[in-house]
Amino acid sequence: MGASRVSATAAVSTLIRLDLAGAIPPLAVFHVMMLAAGLLVLTTGSGVLLSVIVRRTTTAVTLNLVLYILLWVGLPLGDALH
Repeated sequence: MGASRVSATAAVSTLIRLDLAGAIPPLAVFHVMMLAAGLLVLTTGSGVLLSVIVRRTTTAVTLNLVLYILLWVGLPLGDALH
Protein backbone atom coordinates (compact mmCIF):
# COMPACT_ATOMS: atom_id res chain seq x y z
CA MET A 1 0.00 0.00 0.00
CA GLY A 2 1.36 3.43 -0.94
CA ALA A 3 2.16 6.11 1.60
CA SER A 4 -0.59 8.43 0.37
CA ARG A 5 -3.20 5.70 0.64
CA VAL A 6 -2.14 4.86 4.18
CA SER A 7 -2.30 8.52 5.25
CA ALA A 8 -5.70 8.96 3.56
CA THR A 9 -7.00 5.87 5.35
CA ALA A 10 -5.67 7.15 8.66
CA ALA A 11 -7.29 10.54 8.08
CA VAL A 12 -10.67 8.98 7.31
CA SER A 13 -10.51 6.67 10.32
CA THR A 14 -9.61 9.65 12.54
CA LEU A 15 -12.59 11.59 11.19
CA ILE A 16 -14.90 8.65 11.86
CA ARG A 17 -13.55 8.23 15.40
CA LEU A 18 -14.09 11.93 16.11
CA ASP A 19 -17.59 11.64 14.68
CA LEU A 20 -18.42 8.65 16.86
CA ALA A 21 -17.05 10.45 19.92
CA GLY A 22 -19.35 13.39 19.21
CA ALA A 23 -16.47 15.82 18.76
CA ILE A 24 -17.60 16.89 15.30
CA PRO A 25 -21.02 16.69 13.64
CA PRO A 26 -21.65 13.87 11.13
CA LEU A 27 -22.33 16.38 8.35
CA ALA A 28 -18.84 17.86 8.82
CA VAL A 29 -17.31 14.44 8.07
CA PHE A 30 -19.27 14.35 4.83
CA HIS A 31 -18.13 17.88 3.91
CA VAL A 32 -14.47 17.08 4.54
CA MET A 33 -14.71 13.91 2.43
CA MET A 34 -16.35 15.84 -0.43
CA LEU A 35 -13.65 18.52 -0.25
CA ALA A 36 -10.92 15.89 -0.31
CA ALA A 37 -12.57 14.08 -3.25
CA GLY A 38 -12.81 17.32 -5.23
CA LEU A 39 -9.17 18.17 -4.64
CA LEU A 40 -8.17 14.64 -5.59
CA VAL A 41 -10.07 14.86 -8.89
CA LEU A 42 -8.62 18.32 -9.65
CA THR A 43 -5.05 17.23 -8.89
CA THR A 44 -5.36 14.01 -10.88
CA GLY A 45 -6.95 15.74 -13.85
CA SER A 46 -4.38 18.52 -14.04
CA GLY A 47 -1.57 16.00 -13.62
CA VAL A 48 -2.84 13.82 -16.46
CA LEU A 49 -3.41 16.85 -18.69
CA LEU A 50 0.05 18.25 -18.05
CA SER A 51 1.70 14.86 -18.59
CA VAL A 52 -0.03 14.55 -21.97
CA ILE A 53 0.95 18.08 -23.01
CA VAL A 54 4.55 18.06 -21.77
CA ARG A 55 5.50 14.37 -22.28
CA ARG A 56 8.17 14.46 -19.53
CA THR A 57 7.14 13.34 -16.07
CA THR A 58 9.45 15.63 -14.13
CA THR A 59 8.36 18.70 -16.06
CA ALA A 60 4.69 17.78 -15.70
CA VAL A 61 5.02 17.31 -11.92
CA THR A 62 6.89 20.60 -11.60
CA LEU A 63 4.24 22.43 -13.61
CA ASN A 64 1.51 20.84 -11.51
CA LEU A 65 3.17 22.07 -8.32
CA VAL A 66 3.65 25.54 -9.82
CA LEU A 67 -0.03 25.57 -10.81
CA TYR A 68 -1.14 24.85 -7.25
CA ILE A 69 1.30 27.36 -5.76
CA LEU A 70 -0.07 30.00 -8.14
CA LEU A 71 -3.63 29.08 -7.20
CA TRP A 72 -2.79 29.13 -3.49
CA VAL A 73 -1.15 32.56 -3.73
CA GLY A 74 -3.00 34.04 -6.69
CA LEU A 75 -6.62 33.47 -5.68
CA PRO A 76 -6.40 35.16 -2.26
CA LEU A 77 -4.21 37.93 -3.65
CA GLY A 78 -6.58 38.54 -6.56
CA ASP A 79 -9.52 38.58 -4.17
CA ALA A 80 -7.75 41.03 -1.86
CA LEU A 81 -6.94 43.39 -4.72
CA HIS A 82 -10.42 43.25 -6.21
